[in-house]
Amino acid sequence: MERPERYDPEDIEHLLSERPFHQLLAEEKAYVLRHIGDAEEYERMRALLLHLREDEQQREPLMPDAASREQVMAAFRAQQRPVWRVWLNSVAAVFAQEHEGFAWRPALALAGVATVLVVSVAVVYRASFTGPEQLAEVVGCCRSCINRDRCDQ
Repeated sequence: MERPERYDPEDIEHLLSERPFHQLLAEEKAYVLRHIGDAEEYERMRALLLHLREDEQQREPLMPDAASREQVMAAFRAQQRPVWRVWLNSVAAVFAQEHEGFAWRPALALAGVATVLVVSVAVVYRASFTGPEQLAEVVGCCRSCINRDRCDQ
């Protein structure tokens, strides 16, 4: 019965970057030789991998020219146009709705603002013209006058 592999395919890359063929353990050598032809091919692949990593570290980052960047940004802005509108910016925006179903939202908002305004004005108007409530002063000549409608004296 064959034993399951202890190494993954990514482990070959790890072994290539870490150690030359003569420093590999016997189990690692057997695994490498199952996937790579011989020790010389292993060393060639190792040299290529190390050369690519060195070259990658020395490479300067790519920078686009200004015209290319502007074209990409213009395409991005055209695609990312906002889908909502602030309806208080202008009266024309309220009447020039793109979708008919959304026309009730600004009208409902304006009705709510108008209701709050009318109620506020009514409360302030009423409070300004009514004076403070005063207790009635009972005037009478005696205690019996106050308790009854007529005076006995």
